[in-house]
Amino acid sequence: MSKEVEIICFGVGFGDCIYIKLPNDIQIIIDTGHCNKLLDVKKKLLSEGRNIDYVFLTHAHGDHIGGILQLIGTTELGIKGVFYWTPDDNNISKTNLKKIQQLTNISVDKDNMIHCEQIDKEVLLRIEEIFDKYIKILYPDSSSFHRYNTIDLNANSIVIDVIIDEYHLLFMGDATVENENIILEKCKEEKIDLTRTIFWKIGHHASDTASSENFMNTILGDKFKKAVCSCKESWDYPGNESKPPSVSKVKQINEKLSKLGENIYFTGETLTRRDIKMKFKFENGSVEYVPDK
Repeated sequence: MSKEVEIICFGVGFGDCIYIKLPNDIQIIIDTGHCNKLLDVKKKLLSEGRNIDYVFLTHAHGDHIGGILQLIGTTELGIKGVFYWTPDDNNISKTNLKKIQQLTNISVDKDNMIHCEQIDKEVLLRIEEIFDKYIKILYPDSSSFHRYNTIDLNANSIVIDVIIDEYHLLFMGDATVENENIILEKCKEEKIDLTRTIFWKIGHHASDTASSENFMNTILGDKFKKAVCSCKESWDYPGNESKPPSVSKVKQINEKLSKLGENIYFTGETLTRRDIKMKFKFENGSVEYVPDK
């Protein structure tokens, strides 16, 4: 029996907002972009007859959680739950802290229809059950909760692995090289074969803090299909290497992708913003990329 997964990386400018429909018809959103872009996303979802079952917030930066209150402030999308990981409020802006506090308030309100949960060891196991093991959290894992970083919030990014027939679709948030190293070690111990990765949402908008040589050499194998980055398309501008996207990192990634006959898909910024829609079909142990019509 064939299976399909559908992905929409919304063009919300510098930020992440990604829709995924799993083979079991569960629909999720990873991050909500800035608040001023979320209303457009909501309209598109409703106009296409989509709903959202669960939301994952990778970390507490405005370009990832900015639109969360607008998203959960409506019943039209049918949201059941929100998963996040911010056990400490150090280094979180006042605006974003208010949003996290609102999620915390919702989590203790028994009358609220949306269940908001901080990720912990118990929740990690429940996530695998809820999603029929199509989703696995690669970071944080049960041994990483003590590593919560109060200085660099990017290093706390929830990394999501969508697993279908032993193929992997990786959604990195703004995870750092250190996170990648932890993930590679974990996957080695648990015999998770990331060389079967077919999709990669590039970490931290192609910053030089992510996408290490070792990590890319692991995931960019002969099974690989597509990579998406949520940042401006051109890397030939006078860039600032201390801020994403890194000109040298984009070139490094594209050099590796070119050997596979691929290149980065960018969601763009300002006038170049666009939604990137992708579909993958799995059948008889193989996977096929289905171009958007």
